[in-house]
Amino acid sequence: MSTLLKQAKKREKAKGKVSIERAKLDEVVKKKNVIAERLKSTKTIDDLNERESELWQQNAKDQAIIDATDTSPSEREAAEARVEKETRSSRVWKLRSQIEKPPCLSKKESKKSSKNTA
Repeated sequence: MSTLLKQAKKREKAKGKVSIERAKLDEVVKKKNVIAERLKSTKTIDDLNERESELWQQNAKDQAIIDATDTSPSEREAAEARVEKETRSSRVWKLRSQIEKPPCLSKKESKKSSKNTA
C-alpha cells in the first residue's frame, strides 16, 4: 500500500513538473510568434530606400513648382500645401531611422550590434 502511495506522489510530482515545462514552452512559442510577426511586418531595406527616394523626388518636384516663376498661384499654393501637410522631410527621416536601425531588434540586440560596429 505504501508503495502505491509513493508512486502516486511521484506521479503527481511529475505532472507538476510537466505542467511547468509546458508553461515554459508556451511562453517560448509566444515569443517566437511575436518575433515572426515583427519580421513579417517589417519592410526590406530596398523598399524603405525606394520610398525615401520617392519622397525626395516629390519634394524636389513641389519645390520646383514653388520656385518656378511661370507657375500659377493656385499650383504654387497646392505645392506649398502638399509640402506643409505631408511634411515629407520628417517622413523621410523616420524612414531613414528605420533603415539604419531595424525595429525588429530588441534593445539588447540593438546595443550588441552597435557595440560590434563601433
